Parts: sequence; C-alpha cells; structure tokens
Amino acid sequence: MEARVPIGEVYAERIPELEEAFRGRETFQSEVSEDPWGITISAFVPIYDAKGELHGVLGIDYDGRLFLRNVAMARIGMSGSIFAVLLFLYSILAAFAYFILRRQSNRHQEELRNLAFHDSMTGLPNRFLFRERLTAAISDLPERAHSAAVLYLDMDRFKTVNDSLGHQVGDRLLLELAERLKAGLSGDELLARPGGDEFMILMKNVRGWEDVRIKAESILSVLEDPVLVDEYELFAKPSIGASLYPSGGKDADTLIRNADTAMYYAKERGIDFHIYTEDMNEKLLKRLSLENDLRKAIERGEFLLYYQPKVETRSGSVAGMEALIRWKHPTKGMVPPSLFIPAAEDTGLIVPLGEWVLREACRQLQAWMAAGLEPIPVSVNLSSRQFQKKDLVTRIRGILAEYEIDPKWLELELTESCVMQTPELSNHTMHQLKKSRLSIALDDFGTGYSSFGYLRSFPLDVLKIDKGFVKDVTNNPDNAAIVESLISLSHHLGLKVICEGVETADQLEFLKKRRCDEIQGFYFSPPVPPDQAEGWLGSAKGREAKRLG
Repeated sequence: MEARVPIGEVYAERIPELEEAFRGRETFQSEVSEDPWGITISAFVPIYDAKGELHGVLGIDYDGRLFLRNVAMARIGMSGSIFAVLLFLYSILAAFAYFILRRQSNRHQEELRNLAFHDSMTGLPNRFLFRERLTAAISDLPERAHSAAVLYLDMDRFKTVNDSLGHQVGDRLLLELAERLKAGLSGDELLARPGGDEFMILMKNVRGWEDVRIKAESILSVLEDPVLVDEYELFAKPSIGASLYPSGGKDADTLIRNADTAMYYAKERGIDFHIYTEDMNEKLLKRLSLENDLRKAIERGEFLLYYQPKVETRSGSVAGMEALIRWKHPTKGMVPPSLFIPAAEDTGLIVPLGEWVLREACRQLQAWMAAGLEPIPVSVNLSSRQFQKKDLVTRIRGILAEYEIDPKWLELELTESCVMQTPELSNHTMHQLKKSRLSIALDDFGTGYSSFGYLRSFPLDVLKIDKGFVKDVTNNPDNAAIVESLISLSHHLGLKVICEGVETADQLEFLKKRRCDEIQGFYFSPPVPPDQAEGWLGSAKGREAKRLG
C-alpha cells in the first residue's frame, strides 16, 4: 500500500476500518505509530463531519511531508473553504515539523564533525584538523614572503603521573597545560592535541628560525610553574621539536613527522628544544636499532654491575660503594650508560632493568658475606619510573628478604628531578622506605629545581652534591661558595654530605677543610667489576682507599 495518496483519490471501501481505528480521536495527536495498514507515520489527525462520521485522515510522515488519506471524499460534508483552512493549518504544522527535524539533523551532523576533528577531553583540534589547517597554510606560502613552522611538544615523565596518581589526576594536569598553552598563543597560531601527553602548534607568518626559537622559549616559560592538582604539586617540562617549511618538509605529513623526530632528538639528549635537520633520520634509525638491542640485552643477560667506592674524607677508609650498571654488547663492546639509559627511560625498559640492578646488588652483597667478607653499604640508583611504581616498597622488601640482606646495607639514590616531579607522593614513598630501615640519598643536588624547604621535609639521610659544582671548586669562587653553603646547610639538617666527581688532590683538600663527609670520584677509583671491588672489603679497619691509576 502506498504511504501517500493524491488528494481527491477515493478509498471508500476503507471507511469501516478507519472509523474503527480512529473512533473518538477528535484532536491532533503526535506519536510514533502505525496506521491500520502498517504504514508508520509520525503525526496524524482524523477528520469528521458535523454528524461525527469519519471522512479522512491527515498525516505527516518522517520526512516532514504532508499526506492525506481520503475516504469517500464525496461524502465529506464540510465546505471547500473549511477544508482549505484545515489543509492550510496542517500544511504549516508539517512545515514546522520539517524545520525542526532538519535543524536536529544539522546539529547532529555538526556534533559528529566536532567529534571527528577535535580532542574529546581538551576540545582542541586533533591531528586530522591540524593536518588540514597546516595543508591550507602552506598552500598559500608561494605567494607570501613568510614561512610556516610546526612545534611538537611531549611532556617529560608524564607517564609516571598516570602510573602513580591515576589517569584522573593525569587528565586534569593535561587540561591545565592545554589552558596555559592556549593562553600563550598569538592570533594566527593553532594549538592541537594529537593524543596522550603530546601537543602541536602551527605557526604562520614565520620569518625564520629565530621566531621559532623565541616561541619555544615562551612555551617553556609558560609551563615552568608547578600545577596544583588536589594536594599534588606537579611539574611538567616539555621536550620540543620543530620543523620549518620547506627545509623541514614540503607537505603537512612530512613537517609533522620531522618535528616529532626533532622532539625525540631533544628528549634523548636532555635538552629542551631542537630544530629538525636532515641527518636526524639517520640518527633516529640508530636510536631504533639501539632500543631493539636493549630489549634483547635484557633477555640475554648482557648487563653487569660495576662498583665505585665512597671514601671517608678524613680517614681515607672506604665507607660504601655505589652499584652502577654497565652494558657489554656482544659486537659493540661496552655501551656508555649515557647512551642506553635515556633509551631505557623512554621505552619503559628502565623498570625491569632497575629491578635487575636491585637484585644483582643484593645477590653480590650476599655472595661477599658468604665468602666471609665484611659487609659494606651498597647504594643503588632508582629511576623516576621505578620510584613512582605503587608496589616499589613491597618489591624492595621482597628482594631483601629473598637474599637475607639487612636493610641497613642498602642505600637508595634518588635524583632531584625524580622526587620533585610529584613532591607529596615522593615524600609519602620515602617515609614508607624509611619505615623499612632503608637509607635514602638525594643524588645530583643542584642540577634541578628543588628548594631547601624540601630538604627539611623529605626524610633524607644523604645529600650528594653534583660533580658539576665540584669540578671548578678550586678556581671558581661561585662554585666554592655554593659547595661550602650546601655542606653547612646539610649538616645543620642532620644530613651526611657526599661530593661526586673528585679528581684532584686540591679538590680533596678543599672538601676536607669544609668538613665534607665522603667523596667519590676518579681520584681514588673509577667504577670497577666486582672482583676488583673485593679488594676494598675485609675488616672495617683495613678498608683504606688506595688511589688507582
């Protein structure tokens, strides 16, 4: 049966069915229903004559179009003018319904487009819309004297926030970062979020690399202050890569990819900002090869622990040792830690690698004691990702119990940047470690952004002054003043002080006079394999350090 029939067509044989279906319905009704012949309609109205007899049904279908089902039109007792008025009124109703439906459809299409081209959390353009705008921007460049640039931002150590505090805190941190970045945009710049903890910025009207460098410095300044999320004070420093049209790419995809490459180049070298150059692709391939070798090295057991002595400044005796990881590659030989540690951090392999270091240090300490040698404190470095793990304390306790090591013989070294990423959480974790009778040292102090107030609040035992200050301590008055002040302050707070990087007798003499507790450096010994380290073990009285080399 047709859904719509011409006005004037007569279906007299259906009068009984219609009268039964619509009996008593004297007002307009709007609903989703089926007419007596199974045809779905959205609105309908019965038409009666003065005697109450049904003579027709006026309806509106889902397309907003008016239709009339006539039943014995010749019997309708209404005048033509009355019918015309009714038809006019319901035509207006049909047009209104069509307008509403069309507007809802347009709104729905707009919502779908918004979802397709914008990030659902921040509302920023996503990668697809950014690429579209970038393509449009560079298509105008041949007629203009200026260029365009892409900046790719990745938030350092953001994953540790999600792992330690949860994704809800991480999302709120990203929202605040997005607001700060948006506030720093100029009128012709576009900010996008391609996903995760990454952002992209499109710069137009760029005159050269100097404009891009100034923009990168502005971004770093905007994100310098900590972000407060509930009771947590979070720091989010980005690594930034940039590419400039056309030297960094002649199409949108290439520009984005090369800016991303430059960002990873900056991240692995520990710098804030880097600009794409053509030789980076070769370096990136080397990095990928290194990461693949690193995964295999863990499986094959290619890592070793070396040990460097910590020497008491006044007595000259060995007070402890620091365990330092080394990688002996089967074909490349010894791979420098400065090369593979950043790669392990970026890939997350630093977590299983760090646990291996803890186990191996405890195993070696147990072996020395089993051989009748006097135990000596061994310090182990914890990575930022490892330190942020919720089960860190439980795992360390389990390893100590497995090798039957008294916690007093294990010292954990944390970098300043590690504990300052989430100070409140770090404080909580350190107190848990202290309850387990473990010693905690703050390593590389002076290279980050911690304040003396945190030194007072953190449950620390040792402060290690970075070798960068010790290097010029005898010929740089500023460095000398800093080291002297740090030693005095640390002693006032009840902390033991260790100075790293001691290489000369003059440096040692300077530190002795300032009452530095222990020193560590090549003046006495570089890191050495376990069999050579055994020479420092024995009775506590006989641990005098002897210069090597």
